Amino acid sequence: LLSFNNIFHLVMKKIVYTFLLLSITTSYFYAQQGWFWQNPLPQGNALGYVNFWSNDGLIIGQCSTILKTSNNGLNWNLYNLPAYNFVHQAFVFDQNNFLIAADNNLLKKTTNGGVSWITSEYVTGVTPLLFFINLNTGYSVVKTVFNSSLVLYKTTNGGNNWSLNITDTSSRIYSIYFPNESTGYLAGSRSNGSLPTKLLKTTNGGNTWDSLFTGTIRNANSIYFTNDITGFMNVSSGRVYKTTNGAASWDSCAYVGSNSGGFYFINSSTGFIRGEYAAYKTTSSGTSWTTLSIPSGNFFYD
Repeated sequence: LLSFNNIFHLVMKKIVYTFLLLSITTSYFYAQQGWFWQNPLPQGNALGYVNFWSNDGLIIGQCSTILKTSNNGLNWNLYNLPAYNFVHQAFVFDQNNFLIAADNNLLKKTTNGGVSWITSEYVTGVTPLLFFINLNTGYSVVKTVFNSSLVLYKTTNGGNNWSLNITDTSSRIYSIYFPNESTGYLAGSRSNGSLPTKLLKTTNGGNTWDSLFTGTIRNANSIYFTNDITGFMNVSSGRVYKTTNGAASWDSCAYVGSNSGGFYFINSSTGFIRGEYAAYKTTSSGTSWTTLSIPSGNFFYD
C-alpha cells in the first residue's frame, strides 16, 4: 500500500506536469499569435509605383501593399489594403483617385485615397496591357499566346462593361498611350514580320484607327506622349525616337540598349527611360540624355 507521503508526491507531480504542459501550450499559442514584421519597416513586399504631390506620397506594391506619406517620405504608413497578390499596372490620377489592375483580372478603384475600394474586372489575354485615361475610360489590349493579332477592348464605366473596339490581324501591340481622351496610340510590330514598325493612331476616342508611317524598321517597345503632339518611342534596336507633330514624323534622339523599357516624364522637359543596363534622364525634352547610376544587385521597374 502507498503511504500518505507517496500519494501526496504523486499528486503533486501530476499537478506540476499539468501546469508545465499548460504553460508551454499557452506560451506557444501566444507566440504564434504574436508574430509581427520586424525588418525592413514598415513592410517587405516588392514596390513598383511611386507618386508624389509636394510632401504627400503614394507607393503601390505587391501583396496588398499601399504606403502613404505626408512628410516627403520621412515616415511611411501602411494604408487600407484591397485584397490582391500581384499588381500588373497602376494608374494614379491624383491623391484621391487611382486604380490598380491586379491578378485574376480584378480592377481595384478608389476615389478617396484608399479609404474604400470598388472592385470590377478587366478583359485580358496572356499578359495584361491596359491604359486608363481616367477612372472611367480605359482600354485593354488582349494578347494571345503568340500575340499574333490585335484585339482591343474599351470601357467607359470603370471596367463594369467592356466593348470590342478594334481587331487587326496584321498587328502585334506592345504599348498603348492616350495623351487625352480623344487621341491615342498603339505601337508594336506587324504580325507577318514585315517592316516597318506598326503604329496606329485615333483622334476620336477609338472610333477609328489610322496606320502611320514611322520611318523605323524595328518593333516598337514603348510609346509615351508629354502632350497632344510631342511624344517618344523606343524600338527593339535600342534607338529612341521623338515626334513634335503628333507622330507624323520621327527623329532619332538617343540610344539606350535593345532591351529598353518604358518612359516617364514629370514635366515637358524632364523625363526618364529604362535602358538595357541603366536608366537615362533628360532635362531638355529629349534632346540629350544622361546615364543614371543604378545600385548593383537591385531590381528596378517602370
